[in-house]
Amino acid sequence: LRQTLREKYAHLTFPASGHGTESDAEEEFLRQVLQTIRQNLSAPAFGVPELCQALGISRTQCYRKLDALTGRSAGELIRYYRIEKAKQLLASTNLNIAQAAFECGFKDHAYFTRAFKREAGLSPSSFRKKNS
Repeated sequence: LRQTLREKYAHLTFPASGHGTESDAEEEFLRQVLQTIRQNLSAPAFGVPELCQALGISRTQCYRKLDALTGRSAGELIRYYRIEKAKQLLASTNLNIAQAAFECGFKDHAYFTRAFKREAGLSPSSFRKKNS
């Protein structure tokens, strides 16, 4: 059941998956989650507690819903979208890597580099060379 839900809602968290959309409570919840994350990407202080507060739900409830629907935790989704924004900035601007990291809400350049490499499979500098 969980795997079926994850596949059904993967298109909301990872747009390239190509699943169709349906209108229901879970989809609306995910839309709210993603809208809140996207609005706060550049705020370094934005994390899971702030997301839960904005949604008006407990951390436990947020984790359970997101894990059941996407297979990822709230922290993983926030990091994923921060890295996606960093990819866009690195490919389309002249910001240096530290500036791009800061624009995406990362306070620590070393952590940004590790997170970027884990998510993208390349270091930020290698990604820029490949996509510029």
